[in-house]
Amino acid sequence: MRDLLGPAQTGAALNSAEEALIATIGQTAEQREEVGVSRQTMDALAAAGWLAGNVDAPKYRERAEQLAMADASVWFCWLQHQSPLALLKGSSNSALQQRWLMALQSGCALGATAFAHLRRPGHPNPIAQRCNNGWLLNGQLDWVTSWDLADVVSVQLRTGAQLDAEVLAVLIHLQTKGQGPNGVMAEAPLALMAMGGTWSRPVHLEQCLIQEDAVISVVPFESWQAADQRKTRFANPAAFGLIRAALGDLHQQAESRHMLCWHQQLSALAKEAANLRHACY
Repeated sequence: MRDLLGPAQTGAALNSAEEALIATIGQTAEQREEVGVSRQTMDALAAAGWLAGNVDAPKYRERAEQLAMADASVWFCWLQHQSPLALLKGSSNSALQQRWLMALQSGCALGATAFAHLRRPGHPNPIAQRCNNGWLLNGQLDWVTSWDLADVVSVQLRTGAQLDAEVLAVLIHLQTKGQGPNGVMAEAPLALMAMGGTWSRPVHLEQCLIQEDAVISVVPFESWQAADQRKTRFANPAAFGLIRAALGDLHQQAESRHMLCWHQQLSALAKEAANLRHACY
């Protein structure tokens, strides 16, 4: 498939091994939508160094675009891994860092995350309450992507039902793939109309005890919200990956149908997308 946009920034282009990996992912995307993203696919990304999270912004954006262009389900599982990795890097819990940070960076362990519920208005759900041995978690996580693949899940939730309750971040270890500790119950995967291969499951928390040594951080909700709003203002690179894929598909259709009149419109769309991407980045 022809790429009418190409990398957004100098030095962000993939090497030949990375290009081959992306091609392989793209060739099996339709099958993956039916049977789910495999751990072998994530291991291949880890072997290429794509799970480490230590690249500059241009390279990160190009990787996100390429994955979304090849298979949005793989992109989403890859993205979920970034959250616990970033949280651990900023944690003051050195023992937890020593246990999991290197494993997540190398891809020996795969991460997932749950925090979108913090963006909902109204009273917090789920919530955490202090107890003698740590924290008790109760409530509903509407979805956790990569549940069946992950070794650990970072969960961020409020420390009470009050509107000003702080945000607690904990790392839950799935001792067996897809099986959480006591009080963590995953439901059947969601029947999604898109990205159905992401192993996204609702998860119910009922008196789930999390020890203090699994706490990543506790921050004021106002600080969390401000940081989240800063982050979500930026354009998601995956959107431009989907645009690249769509333009490539249109070009392929134009060639196969001998629709020469389409090429002028394709050039105009590609120019508009390139300008928009440049402005956003």
